[in-house]
Amino acid sequence: MRGHVRKRGNKWAVVVYLGYDEQGKKRYKWHGGFKTKREAERFLASIAEDVHDKTYVVPSKMPFRELFEAFLEFKRSKVKESTIRQYRWYVEQYAMADIGHIPICDLKPTHFVRLYNRLRDEHGLTPNTLLIVHIACKQAMKAAVKWGYLARNVMDAVDAPTPKRPKLQVWDEKQLRTFLSVAMEHQYGIAFLLLATTGMRVGEVLALRWRDVDLENGVIHVTQSVTRVQNKLLVSSPKNAASNRAIAITADVVDALRRHKRAQNEVRLLMGQAWQDNDLVVCRVDGSYALRETLDAAFKRIIKRLGLPRIRLHDLRHAHATILLKLGVHPKVVQERLGHSNISTTLNTYSHVLPGLQEAAASAFSDLLRLDNVVSDNED
Repeated sequence: MRGHVRKRGNKWAVVVYLGYDEQGKKRYKWHGGFKTKREAERFLASIAEDVHDKTYVVPSKMPFRELFEAFLEFKRSKVKESTIRQYRWYVEQYAMADIGHIPICDLKPTHFVRLYNRLRDEHGLTPNTLLIVHIACKQAMKAAVKWGYLARNVMDAVDAPTPKRPKLQVWDEKQLRTFLSVAMEHQYGIAFLLLATTGMRVGEVLALRWRDVDLENGVIHVTQSVTRVQNKLLVSSPKNAASNRAIAITADVVDALRRHKRAQNEVRLLMGQAWQDNDLVVCRVDGSYALRETLDAAFKRIIKRLGLPRIRLHDLRHAHATILLKLGVHPKVVQERLGHSNISTTLNTYSHVLPGLQEAAASAFSDLLRLDNVVSDNED
């Protein structure tokens, strides 16, 4: 037996034998504070299997804050810097005040449940934001188990907040044409055109360089994206491996890009040394990175002036995909243009289009075989 109970003053304790240390001395772990011998024996029984198998872990008293910093440093070589900054910002902003000081060995599922409830009720956080906090904390606690600081991850018993998928609202072909007819006159008209005709993400359009645009062959190569975290712009690889892709563009889009490039060259000559040569297709007047907030504001002003249904800037990407599917383009092609990692994401996102496609397919097949004639002939 690698553990036993013994009395310690007026309380009972569990003593676990941990073998020898590097100096050859025996190591023990004491768990005290039990009011009765029966309580101590019950605790020993709960850890008996781990003790017997020599897999017993001495729970670390490291504060959660310290663990989280170690976790972020460990993840730095595995994920994008924007992900690291996002995890740090959300957890620092919303979780550290509640659990940062608590030793990880003392954290219970109830700590996180109470935290989520408070953030939802008092701060009005959405399930989507809570999910980011949940994922970051759970991964940090999972790392603690992997590193031998804890025997188990208490967050396995915490249900993840369920994000609400917003109802997809997109423009039809006529509305999109109306928008582009006016938007192309704007300083960032080329950005709106690319969003609507390629299905690129906003960050991908804002990071697009001329070297990645093949005007001769009508192809855009998506190789990077820009995000803004804590007021800092971060340029990195696209969202996933599938997002690193080539997108075919039509002749009219190529012509628009050529006109835009000529106009941009004229501005660059006027700016002289003040021009920042980032090779960007979409940029500010001095060549620096354009901000998403600027595009958002311009987008809202234009649709308000035109009286179009209110949608998000990101929904131009959804409009592109929806129109392609309605035109009968194969979902696999749509998936590749959007840069989805798998086709199920495409099908689930645009499920609202599928019923109409099913009806059209059934109708086309019926027309092909002229089933109405077959049925009426059989009835006669």
